[in-house]
Amino acid sequence: MARVAVHLSLAVTTLTGFSQRADAAILTVGAPGSGCNHTLVQAAVNAANGSPGADEVRIARSATWTAQQITINTDQELHLTGGYATCTSATPDGTKTVLSGAGGDARPVLTVRGNGFVYLRNLTIRDGDQAGDDNGGGIFYEGGGILDIAETLVTANTANDGGGIHATGTTTTAEVVLGANVTISSNIARNSGGGMVSRSLETSIVGPGTTLIFNEALGQDGGGYGGGLVVVSDQLPSYAYVTSNGVGGLGVLYANEAKYGGGIAVLVGGGSDSDAEARIHSTDPQQPVRIHANRASVAGGGVYVREIDVGFNSPIARLWRTAVNDNTAPDGAAIHAEGTGSVIVTTFSGAPSAPLGTPQNQIIGNFTGNSTGAVLRTANGHVELDRVEIRGNEGGRLLYATDRPYSWIRNSLIAGNNVAQELIRSADEDGISLTLSHVTITGNAIGAPHVLFVDHGFSFDRSLVAQPGKVTLPASSGERDIQYVLTNDPSNMAGAFFLADPRFVDPTTGDYHLRAGSTAVDFAPLEGGSDLEGRPHTTDMPIGGITGRTADAGAYERPALQPLVLNSDFNTDLGFWTGLSESFWDGTTNASGSTGSGSVRIPPVGDPENAGSPSVIGRSQCVHLPGPGRYRLNGWGKVSGTMFEINSVMLRWELRHNGGPASCENGPYDATGTHILAGSNTWSRPANGAVIEVPEAVWARNTSLTIKLDTAGNQTPPTGWFDGITLDLDDGTDTIFKNGFEAL
Repeated sequence: MARVAVHLSLAVTTLTGFSQRADAAILTVGAPGSGCNHTLVQAAVNAANGSPGADEVRIARSATWTAQQITINTDQELHLTGGYATCTSATPDGTKTVLSGAGGDARPVLTVRGNGFVYLRNLTIRDGDQAGDDNGGGIFYEGGGILDIAETLVTANTANDGGGIHATGTTTTAEVVLGANVTISSNIARNSGGGMVSRSLETSIVGPGTTLIFNEALGQDGGGYGGGLVVVSDQLPSYAYVTSNGVGGLGVLYANEAKYGGGIAVLVGGGSDSDAEARIHSTDPQQPVRIHANRASVAGGGVYVREIDVGFNSPIARLWRTAVNDNTAPDGAAIHAEGTGSVIVTTFSGAPSAPLGTPQNQIIGNFTGNSTGAVLRTANGHVELDRVEIRGNEGGRLLYATDRPYSWIRNSLIAGNNVAQELIRSADEDGISLTLSHVTITGNAIGAPHVLFVDHGFSFDRSLVAQPGKVTLPASSGERDIQYVLTNDPSNMAGAFFLADPRFVDPTTGDYHLRAGSTAVDFAPLEGGSDLEGRPHTTDMPIGGITGRTADAGAYERPALQPLVLNSDFNTDLGFWTGLSESFWDGTTNASGSTGSGSVRIPPVGDPENAGSPSVIGRSQCVHLPGPGRYRLNGWGKVSGTMFEINSVMLRWELRHNGGPASCENGPYDATGTHILAGSNTWSRPANGAVIEVPEAVWARNTSLTIKLDTAGNQTPPTGWFDGITLDLDDGTDTIFKNGFEAL
């Protein structure tokens, strides 16, 4: 593993082609009479082997290359390059040379052995057809050097294992590098490794535009592992480094099929005591590496990890900045870890994080197709998930852990999943074996009467559960450590607190960030780490919360007190503002926000209830106030009319000491007021906002303020416009109210 930085650097320098050395031989291959050095690829390769130093074999695409079964056995540096129109062409022209095994023996198209550096460029390698139990349909590699592939298509090959490529290392220095624009597609393994088998060596899938797609592992010989890629240790360790972004939005492992591990399988095999590990992460913070739309007929639609034969080492798949989306399998639709295997989704050296405010990882849209299997399955294995957005998955359960399970999920959102049984079930082990920390669980369709089922040790902290009508956790005799948990059902959970409404920003659109007035804000002591979107759990709100606590319960840390008013600039719509009469978003004018962000326009017609009234209230928003203090309400406005009319636009406000946990406007208001914004047809904003005092004696968790947008005229209601509605703390005068008031 210490060599990986060296080889990744080497791969980058060789992505586009071969920089010819002055003493290197160039051998050309083409049709007879075309002025080429050779008419057979094998003859050119043999000549290169007899030439000391680095050599390049250029294969003209003007000839037809069928029945190919080329063998390279070298300890030197050899470049096999296609894409030349003729043997006299100075450079490749972008059209690949096709090397086909059709019409030949049941052999690989290309066999590479030895300890040399072999580079393949601008080739299509297809129609290889290894028979019986022979491996490597397109490319068979066995050696101790480096096989470096770029700008190449490996397609429509078949073999027992490794339909596209089968690579075995004979020394600890062996490596296969897939550089830029490599496609391994539509290959079939009768047993395992539809796209590629990486055995006892390093494989670096690092180039942009590289993908393993539409490959299949049939499992006819008792295997069926890894539709796209198999990483397996034998007498030597095996490591895979996967950072390619794939093609378009499809991903690096897309639409592959197998019995186990549709996308990738990581295995310790052959009684090996050697490591088997895959490290999958993006090098582009703007987009994740995708394991997408793969299928397994038995287990592990996206990722499958298992110790095949008992040894001393466990296979591991480490993922970071990844998306495991839209995969299917009857069990472990996204991830399946068994036989001491581990799938660990957490940061590691060399794996950059997503931009602040972006979910780090995704497990979305995976599907079991039945009511018994799980989306995440462990059986004598375990999963560790940190900063994962887990949405829209369907199956019997989201996570099912059995047989010496130990699993944890942290800083993650579990929302919008559809399961026939419990959301999470963990069973059959003593001690703490399931940990949930800083998790938000909400909006899931759950068939069982309870959300979680843990019949042994369970650690649950700093989390938020909003699943109305469901018992969070049934009674059990197992060890439980539950702290700083807010839930709609705290029964059977000593240490949890009841929460009627978590006050998410917009659950109807799946926005489960916390509003400023949520009880979950500043609810728990700091334990370190970052939230789902990379924010540290250290933001202490200036009001509200619990003294000495900075961490918010759940997946998201609120980064600042503002905005208290949501969509205050009416950016492209009127979201969060309730319609009380006819009103419209107006994109032709705005006073705040970016140009074209728009404003709200309230015309004079109004609804029937306002007929004949000089005042029309068009929109309103209710805000739960996060704590006591002096607030200032203000905004921008303008109004139609002439100098002879007395028209105005204003903000009406209603303060309720107890507006209710969810509706916000229960009962009559306790105080009210009016704040005039403008009386002319030019945008204006008052120098001072309306002052709204909320003393400590009257503030409670359900204290609320309703803001209404009102247009008024002396005879008939005018047309009014509103923008930039703000509710701020009065800086310098509210210090006596800052923090320290118990939330419960």
